[in-house]
Amino acid sequence: MTSHHHYRAVLLTLLLSLSAAACSSASSSMPASTPATPSASASQQLPSPPGSAELVLNGKKIKIEYSRPSMRGRKIMGALVPYDKIWRTGANAATSLTTEADLMIGGVAVPKGSYSIYTLPSARGW
Repeated sequence: MTSHHHYRAVLLTLLLSLSAAACSSASSSMPASTPATPSASASQQLPSPPGSAELVLNGKKIKIEYSRPSMRGRKIMGALVPYDKIWRTGANAATSLTTEADLMIGGVAVPKGSYSIYTLPSARGW
């Protein structure tokens, strides 16, 4: 699996886990998980293309915006992104999570609002 596909899979897994956690009883719409289609000028300006994934749960939108990493022959994990140091998760800028609903992520209450995502990658996991 390429770095891009792994990164997108991690983000979509986060959205799906949010969906499962938030769907206690009411119905929700299916997630829309198509990458953003940047204009030609935007994709030429950014080294890694932007993407997004969103879903609506009980009428409340949850959206993740990110930049899909372009390796361009570089080693990313453990080199460009150092292990055991906090990293602003995203290729061009930090990945953002915007939610209109209060969420539970990994047992942590996340109030509605906008967030930047940071991670602590290591050789053994994140």
